[in-house]
Amino acid sequence: LPLRLQLLEKYDVSNVTLQRALDRLAADGYIYARGRAGTFVAPHPPHLWQYGLVFAGSPSGNSNWNLFWSALEGEAARITRNGPRRIVCYYGTEHPQESPDYHKLLDDIRHRRLAGIIFASQTSHLQGLPVITEPGIARVEIASASERGIPSVSPQGQSVILLALDYLKSRGRKKVALILSSHAHGLWANFWMEAVARHGLSSAARWFQGLDLAHPECATNAVELMFYAGANQRPDGLIIADDNLLETALSGLLMAGVKVGADLDLVAHCNFPKPRTTTLPIKRVGFDVHDVMAACLAGIDAQIQGATVPLHVDIPAKFEEHTAAAIAAEMEMPPARADSGLDIWTRR
Repeated sequence: LPLRLQLLEKYDVSNVTLQRALDRLAADGYIYARGRAGTFVAPHPPHLWQYGLVFAGSPSGNSNWNLFWSALEGEAARITRNGPRRIVCYYGTEHPQESPDYHKLLDDIRHRRLAGIIFASQTSHLQGLPVITEPGIARVEIASASERGIPSVSPQGQSVILLALDYLKSRGRKKVALILSSHAHGLWANFWMEAVARHGLSSAARWFQGLDLAHPECATNAVELMFYAGANQRPDGLIIADDNLLETALSGLLMAGVKVGADLDLVAHCNFPKPRTTTLPIKRVGFDVHDVMAACLAGIDAQIQGATVPLHVDIPAKFEEHTAAAIAAEMEMPPARADSGLDIWTRR
């Protein structure tokens, strides 16, 4: 930057006013001081390199918080740690007027401290509010469909089921059961029975259970009852399609005396990367949050560049061995940059 005296003369302000302005720019990340060498423009200013990640819930005492959001939060921390991108998390926006983070987000938008905003879920609760309507900032939401013209990134839940059925069939299993959220239960009933039939497998209505994620402990009883009958009347393959239900579902298998890997093959949804919490032989399938976040950042970058952006991008499920972390570990190299998904927006 020019010398202080030059700035004072050019803008005709007092030294106090100039210092306040410089302090604000430094606090926001636009400039930095380097001793007697002077003050310099930051190489990665926030309006180009800082992104907001907005959660409706909060990890502290909120029943709406889920493991997918935890995985996104962890990926945001990894991206920030590796730089140069920075991702700031905002929590508890489900009730915006009561949320300090919502007001901070709004202030950051209006002062151009963000390159773009990633909403971790659908934005219906923010309809008509400035975080949605304020012009001049790129937005992406992680949702099954675009709302209010905001481009969406959608992890395809049904692809989890199809991969799981492929695996169970390859293992020689014949009778399959599914545990999933009550929301998905209402949407996927026909899809489930058709997919089972296409794979040449069988199921039963009592083996298709939708549970409230606010009460995951219900999975214990549901699974125990599912396996209460004799061995010939039990499923020999089980899919748990929501990782928030896995721990309590495993308790139900234990109480029913089912041996995973012998009596039953178990395929469980997972948001990767996630450390293993059990030694049971569970086949894990789900979504790599590296892929999800890369797609979100690429969508924002494409908007900034003025590219024509589709309103919807799907993220397919994958097995654990095909995730970025697993491949990087095998090749002994770091995961790919989080902006490597740009082409999924611009090649359409």
